[in-house]
Formats: sequence, structure tokens, C-alpha cells
Amino acid sequence: MMETQILVDILILLPVTGFLLWLFWLTAPAGRSSSLRRLDCLLALAACGVAAAVFFALHGWLDIEGMDRSMIVVAVSYLSFIASMGLSWLVRWRLGTGSGD
Repeated sequence: MMETQILVDILILLPVTGFLLWLFWLTAPAGRSSSLRRLDCLLALAACGVAAAVFFALHGWLDIEGMDRSMIVVAVSYLSFIASMGLSWLVRWRLGTGSGD
């Protein structure tokens, strides 16, 4: 039962996560150096890693069963991914504009 619940939660997370990663890649300024593109990829992977760590940690720690557990895990995973991607966009913006002014 637990494996099925984890699979369903992952299937709920994948479309929005994929869309945000695509949007992050699409919004990269033209003419960026390969090292900055590589940094973008590392930041996106780090955001995915944070969301995955939160996802599996909550599935392991929460003592709630059923739909309540899924809602909490998916919502907190989304929020952690969005916060991580926000930091990634901030790093991109600061590096792309120099001082940020």
C-alpha cells in the first residue's frame, strides 16, 4: 500500500515539476557562457534534490495514513521545490546582471 501511495504522489508531482524545470531552462538569457549554463543545470538539479529529500523524508516520518499524508507530502514538496527554484532564479539574476543594480 505504501509503495502505491508513493508512486501516486510522484505522478502528481511530475507534471508541475517538469513544467517549472522547462520554464527555468526557457527563461535563460541568450548568450550565457557554458559555465553559467552548467551552473543553471546544477541549481535545477539541486532544487530537484531538495524536493525529493523532503518528499521521501516526509513519507518516512509522518504517522498519518491515507489521503491526508499524500496532501501534506505533495504540498510541502511543491513548496520546497518552488522555494529552491526561486533561489535558483535569484542566483541566475544576480550573476546575469552583476551587482543586481
